[in-house]
Amino acid sequence: MKLKVIACGVFEPEFSHLASRAPAEVHLHFLDAGLHATPEVLRERVQEQIDTAVGRDYSGIIVGYGLCGRGTSGLIARDTPVVLPRVHDCMTLFLGSREEYRRQFSRAPGTFYTTPGWYEKKA
Repeated sequence: MKLKVIACGVFEPEFSHLASRAPAEVHLHFLDAGLHATPEVLRERVQEQIDTAVGRDYSGIIVGYGLCGRGTSGLIARDTPVVLPRVHDCMTLFLGSREEYRRQFSRAPGTFYTTPGWYEKKA
């Protein structure tokens, strides 16, 4: 199995770690961590990367973004299945689920979360 991962740079430490242990051949491509601020550009960059996978015999493409200001809305899979997490943003992924995100938010609204990738890529 061969997979392509197109992800926000904030996921680089975690996805690199997981890919190094995956039983599949995983090709990682990280985009600039600031693209969530420009959803149209985010969509263009992710779509470009999806399109570069055409004809390369990938079993699937994993998109490491949430909805991100609707930046992933309208992406088109070509000849390869695309998997996109059903989350609003990356913090939902880091916290593990929508339910956990809601629980944390209700306990401490306005909390600023950071991760190693956010620290390294957005500092």
